[in-house]
Amino acid sequence: MVVKKDEKTNTYFARVSYKDFATGKYKRKSKYFFKRKKDAENWENKIKGQVVSGFNIGQNPLFPEFFKQWVKTYKSVPNVAARTHENYLTTQSIVEHYFKDIRIKQINRLSYQEFLNHLSHVNAKSTNQKINKHIRAAVREAIRSHIAISNFTEDVTVSGKQGQPEEEKFLSEKEIKQLMTAIKTGIDDSMVTRWMAIMQFAGGLRYSEVAGLTYSDLKDNTLRINKAWDFSKKELRSTKTDGSSRTIRIEPSVANLFRSYILRKKERDFKESIKNELLFVSPYTNYPPTHAAMNKSLSNACKRAGVDKRTSHALRHTHVSLLLYRGMDIVSISKRIGHASPKTTMEEYSHIINELQHKSDQISDEMVRNIL
Repeated sequence: MVVKKDEKTNTYFARVSYKDFATGKYKRKSKYFFKRKKDAENWENKIKGQVVSGFNIGQNPLFPEFFKQWVKTYKSVPNVAARTHENYLTTQSIVEHYFKDIRIKQINRLSYQEFLNHLSHVNAKSTNQKINKHIRAAVREAIRSHIAISNFTEDVTVSGKQGQPEEEKFLSEKEIKQLMTAIKTGIDDSMVTRWMAIMQFAGGLRYSEVAGLTYSDLKDNTLRINKAWDFSKKELRSTKTDGSSRTIRIEPSVANLFRSYILRKKERDFKESIKNELLFVSPYTNYPPTHAAMNKSLSNACKRAGVDKRTSHALRHTHVSLLLYRGMDIVSISKRIGHASPKTTMEEYSHIINELQHKSDQISDEMVRNIL
């Protein structure tokens, strides 16, 4: 630890010796051209403080490289679902593009806010919130590993373009009736995506959960959801979270509809020597139809039904929204759709809950007004 004056330049420099955590070797960090001795001493004290607190001065990786390694270590299958891993890979590509040659210690709250401002012109706010959430988690790991001192993702402003209005993410009761009629009209067993759409709405399932259903999952009037289909690996995997594994009630007429479907499929599989327990498989690939195939089929059905185009996830959203409007409690809904907790359900469907709360307030006001 030393602060000295350079007589040639009439400035001061400081040098700090420290032990590199990664290699175990002693190294030195220096900084030159301080105009005042006090400034050099302040810098020296700052570095010494970092050394004492365990901060790894020697490590300063490129931020994209650190983020990539973090995703590989913590956010890859089987630690997370394949779909979740894909979301982190999307953030990784954004980090690699924007922070291409920037090291993690070069990023501060100001420069990171500039990054978020850039994203605000490109993505919806909800997308940018997810990106910030991913990066924040990675930076927290950098702090735990003594690579970074502070989390530059905290106390920032996340904004973005206006996303799809919440009410457009699901269908009204009239619209879903029209859509289901269009889907069921002329249906035969080869139209696998139509059968999947019926099941997804009837159970409020995620699409990967529908794709992961097997013959034994339907029993009496209940449906067991304990696995999902991994579209990238073309194999079954565990559900998204512990709370995602569940057994739900299926309306009896729907259960009968699918029992008949299963009997016919088993008979075909036996004749064609197909050994496949999956409930829904494409006749062309013997694998569940992809998200793209499902959404294309649903888009055509929306057109036939005369309703605005929706993706398959709207079937799940619609299932939940109609249950809320009918008065089912949050805890029961959360368990039915496989959320980790009721809090997740409340956050995801806050627009409907706020609307129902407003109606409840009106009822309360009317009751008190009539009595007093």
